[in-house]
Amino acid sequence: MIECYLPLNQFHKARELAYQVSADYERAGAEHDRARTLLLLAEAEAHLGHLDAAVAALDAAEQSFIAMGAAPWASTARLRRAQIALRQGEVDQALRDAQTAAATFAASQRPFYQAQALLAQAQAELDQGDPIAARISARRALALIRQSAPPLRYSAHLLLGQAALALADVRTARRHLQIAVAQVERAQQQLTITFRSAFLENRTAALQALIRLYLAQGQAAEAFASLERAKSQTLLTYLHSRDQLHWLTNDARTAELVEELAELRAEHHWYYRSTYEQIEPEQRAGIDADEAARRLADCERRIRAITEKLYLRSADQAAARSISAPALSEIQARLPSDSVLLEYYADGDEMWVFVVKHDGITAHSLPQTPNEVGSLIERLQLNVDRALRLGQAAPQVQLMQHFDGIAARLYDALIAPVAAALAGCTRLYVVPYGALHYLPFHLLHGADRYLIETHEIVTLPAAALLTRPAVQRNGNAVALTYSWDGKVPQTRAEAEIVTRLFPTITYSEADAVRDQLAHAPGALLHIAAHGSFRMDEPDFSFLQLAGDPLFLDDLLQYDLSYELVTLSACETGRVSVSNGDELIGLGQGFLFGGAGALIASLWRIEDGATLALMEHLYRALRDGQSKGAALRAAQLTAKAGRHPAFWGAFILIGSPDPLTNGRD
Repeated sequence: MIECYLPLNQFHKARELAYQVSADYERAGAEHDRARTLLLLAEAEAHLGHLDAAVAALDAAEQSFIAMGAAPWASTARLRRAQIALRQGEVDQALRDAQTAAATFAASQRPFYQAQALLAQAQAELDQGDPIAARISARRALALIRQSAPPLRYSAHLLLGQAALALADVRTARRHLQIAVAQVERAQQQLTITFRSAFLENRTAALQALIRLYLAQGQAAEAFASLERAKSQTLLTYLHSRDQLHWLTNDARTAELVEELAELRAEHHWYYRSTYEQIEPEQRAGIDADEAARRLADCERRIRAITEKLYLRSADQAAARSISAPALSEIQARLPSDSVLLEYYADGDEMWVFVVKHDGITAHSLPQTPNEVGSLIERLQLNVDRALRLGQAAPQVQLMQHFDGIAARLYDALIAPVAAALAGCTRLYVVPYGALHYLPFHLLHGADRYLIETHEIVTLPAAALLTRPAVQRNGNAVALTYSWDGKVPQTRAEAEIVTRLFPTITYSEADAVRDQLAHAPGALLHIAAHGSFRMDEPDFSFLQLAGDPLFLDDLLQYDLSYELVTLSACETGRVSVSNGDELIGLGQGFLFGGAGALIASLWRIEDGATLALMEHLYRALRDGQSKGAALRAAQLTAKAGRHPAFWGAFILIGSPDPLTNGRD
């Protein structure tokens, strides 16, 4: 299990299990197995940045192997030392250790470990500025593992691509980088949702190098296609194969796991309240907040272990489907002449934006670095947080001026360089990247106006979502409202707005339970409730309905293919972003569940401030306006000289088309 966790980048799990297993072997007197486990522990510790602990584990393992006369296994410890030396920048030492280990593995006919040593040697040679030697070592490694070990094949092709770039051999570099990227894509298709994000954490270098190469060659379409293929693979796979996400319903073992999960979640809810919410001391049962937090973390670890088993069992039964990302021409065919798509990209050093129109594509380097833009986004969020803390009744003039100043700098960084391409554009599709997923693009400020004052703004997790067939429903609207013991009292009033304008089935208070989502979807789903986004553990973000909270895993078990889902709750549009731009959040759960479009919030919303906005939104939708136009009109009506914190929280994700049961 440890050896399975490591290539999936589940290093915390591997480390925890390695400590347990090594202790078991020590008690059993199985010294060779204990030493092998210490090698795995060292690998996990090194990836977690615990280099001293990694070296200590290697020392213990190496001493044991030497005492037993197991020279090849002692060389494995030397290989791990070489890999640690590379992390520490000790290139000469890394090269010596890798060469020694490679020779020993060759003599003992251990090709898998020999390939690892050769790849460490190639990396050291490349770091020393010797790409020719690095290429030779990487080729030798590739020859040893050509039909096995996908992670090593990825590393070999990446190194060969990097060596070719250093030698200005663009054609060869492109070929190897393309193969490396394809290795990652194939591996991803075999993973359940619980493993995908972590798997990508250290496997983006090939994609970044390939996109940078295309951009340097002026090949905007090829760079865009590579980026889109990576961004859209998970989304499209799940949209076309949602049965992979549904836990089995006719399986005895699954039923046992679901029952165990329900018990753990009840425990989790109590510890969560004790940790994050203000509850009376007598309700804590003698457990302080720190102890509650420790138990909460343990509970979440056990919950994940169960959900992993549930997804694996369903994946065994579901037929895996390989989904190809749509071609650029297919995306362009869905863009009217008055619409423009902006897709952003950052590789840690630079930022670019692709401008896609129905008749062309261009790529533009942006003037500020990802870190500079990220700092501005943080300042914008702090401004919003302060405005919300002060409340609408407090003077907001200075805060608004400060907000507009930051939003203007972000406009200059992200929109101004391509502003000419937006002339005559009515609708603007935005595909963010990295920290830009936290940015309210519609509130960027240029020429004394917010961007939403001149354009409809639609957010997409990937441009490929444009090509998805439209969801069309003629059924009733559904409203779920839960006031959370009176803490969000206007939820019922929101449902009444929907009921006045659409035929609506309403589930309020005690009836607003998550199983109401098991009914066949209609045109519109409106959920008004308390929401909580967990940046530390995004898959434990939730909507508080009656009874049990509604988590991301729950959403994936329902058919949520409504034309529009509106989440009138705090932070429902926020996501956690991994290195590969994989997104985790409640909004993704609704999209994976089949929702055609989603209106969600980027920050905490004031209960009373939402009523008027929802009234305008749904009236415009009832009258046949597009979702983008309806949200834009509602926000501009609610603007009325107020700070954007009180009217600009909501964004539209997905299809902007009008509702089927609107008048037009």
